[in-house]
Amino acid sequence: MRILHISTPTSWRGGEQQIAWLMKELRTKNVDQFLFCPTNSVMSNYAKQERFKFFEFSKTFAYSPFTAWRLKNICIKNKIDLIHIHDSRALTVATLTATLFNHKTPVVISRRVDFPLKERAFTLWKYNHWAVAKILCVSTKIKEIIVPVIQDKSKLEVVYDGIDLERFTSFSTDILRKEYNVLSDKILIGNIAAIAPHKDYFTFVNTIEILIKKGLPAHFFIIGEDGGERKKIEEFIKEKNLAKHISLTGFRNDIPAILPELDIFLFTSKTEGLGTSVLDALIANVSV
Repeated sequence: MRILHISTPTSWRGGEQQIAWLMKELRTKNVDQFLFCPTNSVMSNYAKQERFKFFEFSKTFAYSPFTAWRLKNICIKNKIDLIHIHDSRALTVATLTATLFNHKTPVVISRRVDFPLKERAFTLWKYNHWAVAKILCVSTKIKEIIVPVIQDKSKLEVVYDGIDLERFTSFSTDILRKEYNVLSDKILIGNIAAIAPHKDYFTFVNTIEILIKKGLPAHFFIIGEDGGERKKIEEFIKEKNLAKHISLTGFRNDIPAILPELDIFLFTSKTEGLGTSVLDALIANVSV
């Protein structure tokens, strides 16, 4: 089996972590894999580090006939048996390739986000495209969300995302306390997620305000990259006069070391496809 994974984000979030774990696990089973991702993305850097075979495309021209033609040639040259799509934009690339060049390599989609599919003609067309063999939903709820717009229901399967049970091995690093000068008598409470609308950091900050007013001796961490709302959250924190109680760390690649340092994982998402960060916290012995 020769699989080509396609991922279009340039950043690293939960979906990219799942791709990484999937590719590592499939490598142990001697599955021949390739990756098609944006130039200079975090995913391409990961592929270099792990010595996976990969190809890059310009994000600017991701949906051009040239990229579609290149994908077809990659599949032919490397005798790809299956294209694994990991996001909606990647599906656009694959369906354009199949349509423009009558490319027959079957496509499997991993659907991880809980946003309803927009009932626009193009979205409905690509998710019901003849090249799509299966749609793997990360939870039963995701399947329920997209089932109304999928014509062939037999293509829908539930395949849960996983976590690495051996990932959290260090429990006494004190990295966060040292880096942010947090006293040892303070409880550490945090969330690890991109600062995006559906993660609802406004509720996170409102909760902090209540706890601080009640006199809880705690320091709070927002751990994750800007998902479009960092500026709004920073302004909200200032309005609440909570800046000295909250540290925004930005993206970090040392999660296995710092997550076990938290005493409490405060999870305020409005919606989640599955919520593997909660599973990570539990494995790291952090109360949620």
